[in-house]
Amino acid sequence: MAITVRTIKRSEFDRYEAVAMQTFGGDVPEGESRLSKVLQTERAYAAFDGDEIVGTAGAFEHKLSIGGGSIPMAGLTFVSVLPSHRRRGVLRALMAKHTDDMEAHGECVSGLWASESSIYSRFGYGVAAEAHYLETDARTLRFARDFTPDSIRFVNIEEAPAQLAPIYESIREQRPGFFSRSDSWWKTRTLYDGPGRRGSGSNLRVATAIRDGRAVGYILYRQTAGNDRGLLDGAVTIAELIGIDLKAEQSLWHFIANLDLYPRLTYWNAPLDCALPWLVEDRRRVRRLRTDTLWLRLHDIPTALEARKYLDDGQLSLTLRGELGASYSLRVSKGHASCEAGHSEGGINLSREDLSSLFLGTVQPSQLAALGRLDGTGKAVAVADALFRGSRVPWCPEIF
Repeated sequence: MAITVRTIKRSEFDRYEAVAMQTFGGDVPEGESRLSKVLQTERAYAAFDGDEIVGTAGAFEHKLSIGGGSIPMAGLTFVSVLPSHRRRGVLRALMAKHTDDMEAHGECVSGLWASESSIYSRFGYGVAAEAHYLETDARTLRFARDFTPDSIRFVNIEEAPAQLAPIYESIREQRPGFFSRSDSWWKTRTLYDGPGRRGSGSNLRVATAIRDGRAVGYILYRQTAGNDRGLLDGAVTIAELIGIDLKAEQSLWHFIANLDLYPRLTYWNAPLDCALPWLVEDRRRVRRLRTDTLWLRLHDIPTALEARKYLDDGQLSLTLRGELGASYSLRVSKGHASCEAGHSEGGINLSREDLSSLFLGTVQPSQLAALGRLDGTGKAVAVADALFRGSRVPWCPEIF
């Protein structure tokens, strides 16, 4: 029987969620679905073999920060294909449906966190943000300088959305890779504290950095008790650490590195420019493993490039490899861009995947040229380097 893909009905949501969770090796949590509170039914679609759901996908409606502003982004999520229906074109059909869906909603870019990094480049997605898996033993850390930290105040989980959201929003549009969070998202995703999230750890702890009576940063973390032959060496798992400035971030690191009985710290999604290695005397005590996080696909390239802010002016022709007629002329004046279809001499040639990686400034065009992934004259590559550099390292603070 032929596979069909369509938007699901409300009555099919439970089956839709169960198929995705089965594919990812989990179970649907008991009680009311949290997913249904943040994923609209009209943006959830499934592949059907007859009446059986055999694949799933959906899109969150996010606003993606591109540094100095934001654009609508279709947050691709819950992509799954049952093992019984692999290699039958199900994924490709779901991705085609996603493209139609984002076009209908006026979104020029699609973003995702890839469960497998070998899949999405074939659909034009490129790595747009990276992070460090960070771990350290706080007993070995010595902070390099004395300073007076902001005070720390614990926050009740029910009160956290109202207190944390203003901090997050105050820096969101300035940090490429951040995305908007609704009140429902804060409650059912970022701050969700159900048993499936805890593992062997504690309830989610929320603490804020306070300066002049105002919250200027926060940390979300869990604690797991540990005992090594009578030596208490519990672990702290950081879910998110955000400060509005360096002092706020430094205050939070001082706080979390000085928890009695819990010296082992891990942060699975630390930004590449995390301050901790620069705050301690011996940076090798802070071990880091770099990995990809946010992937982007620029769909409407002129709209996306015109929305971006630029630090330098210039003119550049862009031609996409393997896409007939996909050439664009980018002109930037006083930091603002115009982009239209067309080709001129002296430009660069690259894939849609790699253009998507350049968008937030994650990689430099000259790096891609050295790797043979981008072609262009030396002058054109230099112009591309100037245009696509960013003011901040991209970071996506949360998986979606």
